[in-house]
Amino acid sequence: SNQMLLGKEGCVCTMATLLNSIPKTHWAKLKFIMEVLAHLTKVKSNVVRLIRETGFQRILATLDIWEKIEWRHQVKLVKTLLVSISHVCDSKQGRKAVLNQGGVEVIQRFIQTCPADKKFDNLLASATNVFLKCCSKGELPVSSLKGAIKFQINYKDLPDATTLSCDMSKDGIPGVEMDSSEEEADDELEEDDDEIEWKNIGITNEYSAQCAQVDELLKLEYLFLELREREREVSQSSMETVPSASRDISTKSVQETRQEKYLRASDSTRSLLQFIKVAYPDLVGGQGPTYLEPLYDKDRKVCRNKAMSTVERLLHPENYMERVVYDLDYLIESDQSKKLITPSNTTT
Repeated sequence: SNQMLLGKEGCVCTMATLLNSIPKTHWAKLKFIMEVLAHLTKVKSNVVRLIRETGFQRILATLDIWEKIEWRHQVKLVKTLLVSISHVCDSKQGRKAVLNQGGVEVIQRFIQTCPADKKFDNLLASATNVFLKCCSKGELPVSSLKGAIKFQINYKDLPDATTLSCDMSKDGIPGVEMDSSEEEADDELEEDDDEIEWKNIGITNEYSAQCAQVDELLKLEYLFLELREREREVSQSSMETVPSASRDISTKSVQETRQEKYLRASDSTRSLLQFIKVAYPDLVGGQGPTYLEPLYDKDRKVCRNKAMSTVERLLHPENYMERVVYDLDYLIESDQSKKLITPSNTTT
């Protein structure tokens, strides 16, 4: 690529030298150099050259004093600085250099002091992305990564070695010439061997549906305790609704439309949570409104708070480890689970 060729010709070294020699107050020149480095650091070899020429230290030092940058160059210059640091963090050696030179602390200070202005939202997102790249990844808080159910794949019985023909040696005996007829026979034998190997491969080619035995399903019953209560409710409701349903069918003279069927099915669906708005794509034919709905309005304050909470959770994980995020047992036992998504008295 062009970045790799320019790096081999010494462009990265030249830019790093200019970056270290230019005074701090020449923001226009610094912005131009950082724009060039932001493109060159897409290649990992150029990242190594930048770190070796001590140009990365100047990048971190400039980001640390971002508040002193002239206002008309501030956003663009900080953007190029963050893009270059993000390219450096893409490699393992780059992340190690960022940690050794205190880059994580610089990024953290920028995130905490980033002004609540709309033009800095993209910079905050880029800085959060760089911060997440440099932080160590923890394992999931589970006892085991293996599932509770084990599956066994059925293989065909492999044939014995005596049924397969012996492998023919591709190299001839030295000093003995073989005529064309013998070579053709050897080729035919090799093709037959390949066909036999493909025919006797272990995995079955055709799929055959196999129903699980009742004994095997009873072993997994403890994993789905909620199905017992659901089965009882269904049996009771079916006994109550069968006579009424038969009367309704006999009395109906007009066939129900698709929308009426969909509403009737949604009326009988229960929900765990109280929804603000329920979408019915099948009801409206999969076509949304032409105007922007209120729930789809992007609130920049919410996005900013999420980014700040992500950084705070990584800095102080002890405050979030014992926090219950989602308790399914509580939701099932609560009164909210008995509410319908679309009660009949609210549908029109």
